[in-house]
Amino acid sequence: MEYGIIDFVGLSSKGLGKDAFSFKLKKEDISFMEIKSEIFGKKSLPFFKANIDKLKEFYSLKDIRRLDKYARIVLLLSSEILKNINQNEKEDMAVILGTSYGSFKTNCDFLDTIILQGFEYASPMLFTGTVHNSPLAPLGIFQGLRGTSYCISNFEKTFSSSLYLADLLLSSMVCEKILLIFADEISDLLLYGFSNILKIDEDNIRTIPQEGGCAFLLGFENFILPLKKINDFLKERQKNMENYGFTYYPEAFELLINLNKIDIK
Repeated sequence: MEYGIIDFVGLSSKGLGKDAFSFKLKKEDISFMEIKSEIFGKKSLPFFKANIDKLKEFYSLKDIRRLDKYARIVLLLSSEILKNINQNEKEDMAVILGTSYGSFKTNCDFLDTIILQGFEYASPMLFTGTVHNSPLAPLGIFQGLRGTSYCISNFEKTFSSSLYLADLLLSSMVCEKILLIFADEISDLLLYGFSNILKIDEDNIRTIPQEGGCAFLLGFENFILPLKKINDFLKERQKNMENYGFTYYPEAFELLINLNKIDIK
């Protein structure tokens, strides 16, 4: 049986929507993070901050107060793409969370509490968020997802690795639908690292790192793009490595852009 993308949504500095990465990025949308360190010195580096304001339409601040931004990005994407899916369809839905750096910021914050206060004062709450798959717990609770779940973290190969797993699960009939999510949060240490290996230039929008993510609903019925066409897209992209300026999973962002630009049928 054939299967593919049923629905999709993106989250960027412009907010949440199918066209989140089709908007023309502007200089006034840039945020800056000040980096201070005895080793690094002092720098003010540009990046695009994910706009998660729409999360308050789904949850109260009290409900999500203990979640870090990485988990909130995952929760917002899943809430938007599943808002019209009934509970019966969720029972057999698998979840694949793809992330290049995951809970990197929370991990560093947790280690800071140990360095500054000692092991006996390390934060248990921060510790629970230090693993890359930490958003899967609140995701399962809030969305009532009961299927199997996976977390893929393979840096620049995260997107292709996650699609390979999704293809394997659907072709093996392990599940009928898959929620495929990609999410990353930018931290000061990551941004500093990028500034040393990438040419970040606020006058060249394409070079600026972007936090955010995207989600795809995959299945056998009513799909708009067969999964095999995505594999062809990935192969073609390897031939033409045009830089779209997105630091995280650029293939996923580029696919979202193309889904809005071309007649995918």
